[in-house]
Amino acid sequence: MFVCDYVNDKINVRKSMKQKKMATTLLSFFLLFVLALTVACTNSTTTQLSITFDLNYENATSLTQKVSYGEYPTKPADPQRAKYAFLGWYSDKDFQQEADFGQAISTNVTFYAKWELRQVTVIFDYNYPGSASSNLDIDIGGNASRPKSPTRENYLFIGWFTDAEGNDEFDFDITLMEDITVYAKWEEVNNSVHEHVDADNDNICDECGEPISAHEHIDANNDNICDECGKKIDDNIITLTYLWNYEGAPDNGVYDTIYMTKNRKPSKIKANRDGYFFYDWFTDQELTNRFDINERVNEDMTLYACWYSIYTFEAEYTYLEEMEGLGYSGDASGLNVIEPDHYSMNASNGYYVGWLFNPGLTIEFNLTCSESTDTAHLALRLSAEFQDLILNWKEFTVQVNGTNLVYDDIYFLNVPDGSADTKRPFTTHIVSNRVTLNEGENVIKLIVSNENKGEGGTMRASAPMVDCIIIYSDALVEWGEGYPLTDNLDGR
Repeated sequence: MFVCDYVNDKINVRKSMKQKKMATTLLSFFLLFVLALTVACTNSTTTQLSITFDLNYENATSLTQKVSYGEYPTKPADPQRAKYAFLGWYSDKDFQQEADFGQAISTNVTFYAKWELRQVTVIFDYNYPGSASSNLDIDIGGNASRPKSPTRENYLFIGWFTDAEGNDEFDFDITLMEDITVYAKWEEVNNSVHEHVDADNDNICDECGEPISAHEHIDANNDNICDECGKKIDDNIITLTYLWNYEGAPDNGVYDTIYMTKNRKPSKIKANRDGYFFYDWFTDQELTNRFDINERVNEDMTLYACWYSIYTFEAEYTYLEEMEGLGYSGDASGLNVIEPDHYSMNASNGYYVGWLFNPGLTIEFNLTCSESTDTAHLALRLSAEFQDLILNWKEFTVQVNGTNLVYDDIYFLNVPDGSADTKRPFTTHIVSNRVTLNEGENVIKLIVSNENKGEGGTMRASAPMVDCIIIYSDALVEWGEGYPLTDNLDGR
């Protein structure tokens, strides 16, 4: 029994020592874990993390911001980019999640800039070896201004064309939604006098049969007029001089000068003047004889620009109290169809009328005119939302004093869908250049005349968003009695 007790004691001692050793090992592992965690936490609070602001276009330099673990990013000043509007910072390249500057940083992150094209470039290519080009940036949806006609020695400038071969003449009235290059077209002429041959000394060239001038003509200005004698060098070339035709005009009143061969139709030239609308060219300063662009010209001519005043009438200032508007989801009644321009759509007054997806909805403009006219131009400033839209005169009626206008289809393409955080900018569309306005009261109506449900939802018709209408006229056009209803914007 004594031996058994001795053996048991030895076993217990060994167990105790083993347990102590295990406890010591566990304690060591625990202390190492705590130490590692402490070091990790210390490093995480002292490590500098990087926030990269990717400007997200070719050759752009990214911005970098350093912060400590757990700190918040600082939103930088909005970046600038030619022709684009900055729409914000996003945490993904697909722009599904906006950057959260109230979220503490725990790792390196990249934010991406989102942009929207707001301007397009028209490149004027002079279209001959060694020539340069010039660029014109305009607001998307706008029209290009025609530059002064270029000159080239021994060539006549014919016009601007959409192809380098000069087959399709460029229309300066079209709405531009993307960059475009237009090309100058030239016609070769010989403004220099050849070396005459006069074997019989009769002062008549034996080769060309023309009288031999006392000197060789010099034409440094390339205007077909000899710099020394002042005579026209080539009688087959005529000059069309286009005048601004208003007091204080630049360049001594000359808008452009065109040289062309006889018996040709001149290119269509549209003048541009801030604050005015160009109507047409006239052959007299009193503007009684309108120039026929389809007429072949055989002599030098001076043409005078006719300018119309521009009158803008906002849709949000019309009577809207009884409107029952519909949208993709939900509705808006009365003045609630007025929307502020939160999407930088270039609404002329900062507001527009939407929710027009309901058959029969009408925006009525009550106006007065100082005198009767049948040459007024009517333009609508419109946009589209949810999906691409084609407006035609049967489904979106434009009515002037009870007469429906027939106009070309209006296209709204590449329209952002309803989930996008941007909308298509407003663009101006001339629906008629022969509008008749009465002396005194006039009514212009925009009527939703279809039941096309479009994208669906609660919409019962297709319709544009309406910013305003614009009238170009030589007569004075104003709001009618009781208008504009500027109180419509109170509290908005």
